[in-house]
Amino acid sequence: MTCYWCQTPLYETYQVTDNVGLVHEYANCPSCGTAQLVKQTEQAKAYTEDYYGLGENKFKEPINYLFNRSKKSLAKRFVKQIGQDDWVLDVGAGRGDFLLNLVALGHKNVAGCELGNHPKKAHEIEWFASGLQSEGIEIRKYGLVTLFHVFEHLPNPKEQLSKLTDLVKTGGRLVIAIPNASSKQFGLYGKDWLHFDPPRHLHLIPPKHLIKHLENKGFKLVEEKRFSAVYDPLGYVQSIFNRRFSRRDFFYDMLKTGFWPKGVKEWLWLMFMMLFTTISSPYFLIISFLDAKRNQSATIEMVFEKRKD
Repeated sequence: MTCYWCQTPLYETYQVTDNVGLVHEYANCPSCGTAQLVKQTEQAKAYTEDYYGLGENKFKEPINYLFNRSKKSLAKRFVKQIGQDDWVLDVGAGRGDFLLNLVALGHKNVAGCELGNHPKKAHEIEWFASGLQSEGIEIRKYGLVTLFHVFEHLPNPKEQLSKLTDLVKTGGRLVIAIPNASSKQFGLYGKDWLHFDPPRHLHLIPPKHLIKHLENKGFKLVEEKRFSAVYDPLGYVQSIFNRRFSRRDFFYDMLKTGFWPKGVKEWLWLMFMMLFTTISSPYFLIISFLDAKRNQSATIEMVFEKRKD
């Protein structure tokens, strides 16, 4: 058994329980520090029909409102960085929210890929339902390729990066947002960290290795965003719950549409968690902001530009 990233032999493993009680084996690379799922085939079991929630939106309000604002903000940022005729490819596009926000801003050349999923307004998006293996995805070069918390879900990370870099046109941009394996939160909570997300997250690669690899591939890091007002504070809150309570990611799951507590005990737990979250959120928002200032944020978004040969 060797590391998916640097091929260093892995000898020590540990067990991690997911949100439905299944146990998975992980290993941390002693060389590059990548945390990784030992048997990648286990990941397929985790994508049930309710992964994206059971309603029109993934999350209940007001979380859905916060995520929608985040997607709109992303679209406004990146529409300024591409030409009017450039094509945008969103990898792991979910229901197409980011792309539909680009369309609303007047950018019509958008494509998304997501295994087996379908966008909310299919007629406005060119859709590849077989992911990066979809036929026709290489028919063009893209001015912007985005992976918002998707890269850690992809097997064979170096092979995937090779394909992604080939899809970007010269002068185009590649955006990768991932959980930060060098973060303060990961150091504090380890396998109990919300963003560990077993077994859906196949690997958590320290950002410095991704940056170096892409620089060697002819890309330049042009922008780095180290603070998320949603993902970072939530990482603290749910990680504390994971360490104290038996069911992993219970509070996070209850934020999704179609999920409700079963029985009086779960309702009482949920009410306690909601009260704790309401009281502690301002504190964890400040702590997360300070983490970002120290380059220890829970998440990181990196924007790379493909240099001319």
